[in-house]
Amino acid sequence: MPQPEEEGSSLGPFDLSTSDIPESFKNAADPNASAQANLEGSIEGLKRQINEERFIFAIVVAVLFDAFNFRLMDNWGSSIAILFLEVLALIVLSRRFGISDLVVFIQNIINFGKKP
Repeated sequence: MPQPEEEGSSLGPFDLSTSDIPESFKNAADPNASAQANLEGSIEGLKRQINEERFIFAIVVAVLFDAFNFRLMDNWGSSIAILFLEVLALIVLSRRFGISDLVVFIQNIINFGKKP
C-alpha cells in the first residue's frame, strides 16, 4: 500500500506551488481582480466622503447650539468654557472620522507663538 505524501512535499516535475508564477499571470487568472480593486477604491472614497459629511453636520450642530445658547448667557466666561470644550470634542471627532486637516490646523494655531 503506497504511503500518502506529506504536506509541502514536491511532486517532482508536476509541482503545483504558485510561488514561481509571476504576478501578472496570477491576476490574469482572475478577470474580476481589476474590477474588484476598482470597486474597493470607490468604496473607500465613499466612506471618506460620508465621514466628512458627518463631521460637517457635527460642526453645523455645534454652531447652531452656540448661536442659540450664547445669546441667553449673561457672562462671557461660560461661553468661552463651552467653546473650548466644543473645540476639544471636534478634535476628537475629526480624528475618529479620519479628517487630519483640522487636527493639523488646530495644532498650528496652538503652536503659533512658540519657537521651534
